[in-house]
Amino acid sequence: MRRIPRVILVLWLAATFASLPSCGRMFRAKPMQSSDDVTVVNDIVYYDGKAADRGRHMLDLYLPKNAKNPPTLVLVHGGAWFTGNKRFLGPLAFALAQHGIAVATPNYRLTPRVKHPGHVTDVARAISWVKKNAGRYGADDKTIFLSGHSAGGHLVALVALDDKYLKKRGIDPDKDIAGVLPISGVYVINDPITEAAFTDDKSVWRDASPMAHIHRGAPPFLVLHAENEMQGKIPLVEQAEDFVSALRSKGVESDLVEINNSDHTTIVRDLNGPAADTLDALVEFIERHG
Repeated sequence: MRRIPRVILVLWLAATFASLPSCGRMFRAKPMQSSDDVTVVNDIVYYDGKAADRGRHMLDLYLPKNAKNPPTLVLVHGGAWFTGNKRFLGPLAFALAQHGIAVATPNYRLTPRVKHPGHVTDVARAISWVKKNAGRYGADDKTIFLSGHSAGGHLVALVALDDKYLKKRGIDPDKDIAGVLPISGVYVINDPITEAAFTDDKSVWRDASPMAHIHRGAPPFLVLHAENEMQGKIPLVEQAEDFVSALRSKGVESDLVEINNSDHTTIVRDLNGPAADTLDALVEFIERHG
């Protein structure tokens, strides 16, 4: 069987995401503005060291004005590891702040500029910045949660379970992360369609798979997926179910939630519809574990 050129796979992924409902609006997301109950701080540099990227090593903060020492959530955008922006989840972050949760939404470098572990390294850098600086903004730097959508769900699950990325920065995810809430994430990297971001080396695929790093003592998980997820090479619903089963087999507290009447985009973007249920699930979990 003739090998499909890697560039074709990338274009196929781009076309798939572009065809999703609401995706046009999603890719033209604008910065959120402060309101009477939420302060928004845009474009904070979280990494300025070697090979820093002025556009990608930045995050936005959403801070509730009427909450004292609120729990902090790092919320990571998706986009198949090669597209996406911190603005995409701005409406969800804003709504979470209205419920008394401080939220950081980071950018990270994208494929083709980087491959694994470039994306997850940047997410770890953003988490480290939040851990060191959340208190300066009135948020709780000791109660930190991680969430992300799609590729972002993969990245937060991986950084929480494979501790080498955070321990390098003085953070032990088993002790310092209060909970992980991936949404429509990828938990096993095992298909050539992901080669653009993860190479064709199967040992890299395993290293990049959250499923391969499940262990006793990991932080609690809330795993969400849409009722009508994308159909294709990566079975997101089946992966979510298998991931939660594997977490439970290691004694890790984990819940699986299906968001009704949602698809891969509306699960986080339609706050007048299914994303309202996503918001409620996130808030309930954070309040319970915070």
